[in-house]
Amino acid sequence: MASSDPTQASLTAANWKPFAGPTMLQQVPLRPSQYFVVPQDLYRDPNSLEYSNDYVYFATSTAHGISLAQAITGEVDELHGKDIPAFEASVSSKISVRIQFEGRRPYYRQVMALRSTMSAEPIGKGKLAQKIAEETKASLGGSQTLTIGDISVSFERVFLRRLRRASKGSWQPDYYVLVD
Repeated sequence: MASSDPTQASLTAANWKPFAGPTMLQQVPLRPSQYFVVPQDLYRDPNSLEYSNDYVYFATSTAHGISLAQAITGEVDELHGKDIPAFEASVSSKISVRIQFEGRRPYYRQVMALRSTMSAEPIGKGKLAQKIAEETKASLGGSQTLTIGDISVSFERVFLRRLRRASKGSWQPDYYVLVD
């Protein structure tokens, strides 16, 4: 697709991968040339089992994810199932969120996965999206702009697509960038 938008040209030139692949939400149309996966080094624990099919999806009515700008401020009303528990009941009280943007130092932090109630049920997807956005900001040194190489993208254009289980207690978010 030809475009005079320098952002799109930069994204393509940076060899970012177009958003593609299987999705559980096929009713929401995506134009692959407009969504680019944010490159990350995948975390793999060599001493852990394979958890390749364990995901938490963050779907909205307009896209396959929620923008980090919305999530960080708690504006998660359009998130499908925002109050539904994000994890199985067997999840431990804390999970390790691992963010490993290419060319950056790996970042990980433990976050609460259970509510502070007597029933100790898992937190909802909305609260989890907010925690991931906050940790993403922390991994970027407090910035709400993602910079990879010479490309800078504000959190309004960075979307949390899903959280992938990488090991027994570690989860890694998948992000993509929207380009007009």
